[in-house]
Amino acid sequence: MSTPVSTENNLAEPIQLSTFDSASLTRAYQPINGTGLSNDVKILRIINDSDQTITISYDSLNDSDVILAESSETFEFQANAQEVPEGAGIKYARKGQIIYAKGAAGTGNIYVGGYR
Repeated sequence: MSTPVSTENNLAEPIQLSTFDSASLTRAYQPINGTGLSNDVKILRIINDSDQTITISYDSLNDSDVILAESSETFEFQANAQEVPEGAGIKYARKGQIIYAKGAAGTGNIYVGGYR
């Protein structure tokens, strides 16, 4: 007999929002969420509330995505995951993952948030 899944585990909880001042941007990658994500996340949001387009990286070496000025991107890691026993099909960004950005210095903030 299997143990029922607690509904507590099914609740989406927000992680702590990180803020980065786009005036500090350069053409070299910089961490925009401090020391990394505060928890594993299934949904990651990057809000570029600046007046400059930014390039995103997850390893500070390779370009991974572009986020236009005054726009946002939502990455739903669970979107195409298959539900399998023991959670083997679950996709997420790991706690501690640092998100990097580069671009021209701008006006406005860049935010990193998400849900676990």
